[in-house]
Amino acid sequence: MARPLIYAQRRGLVTRIVDGEAFVITRTTIQHLNPAATAIWLILEQKATRRAIAGLLATLYPDVDRATLGTDLDRTLAQFTRMGITRIQRPSPRSAVQPD
Repeated sequence: MARPLIYAQRRGLVTRIVDGEAFVITRTTIQHLNPAATAIWLILEQKATRRAIAGLLATLYPDVDRATLGTDLDRTLAQFTRMGITRIQRPSPRSAVQPD
């Protein structure tokens, strides 16, 4: 069985939170994140699998159904990847992060 991907913020970026929204500063851009994307961004301060992120979002947004949360999470992670602000790794069998 394939091990889940692990997501984390890319090192060397600066984040500022203004009125509940993150501004992620790279060498060449400033990315503005809405409140939901900001929640995901803050979760990624630590390494996390998609499943772990989804579980935390379900706790933060209990009135939103899990299918909607999952779709929004997938879109946001893909957008973070396109922006170049996340690190994605596939854990080795000896990785400290255990699959969910």
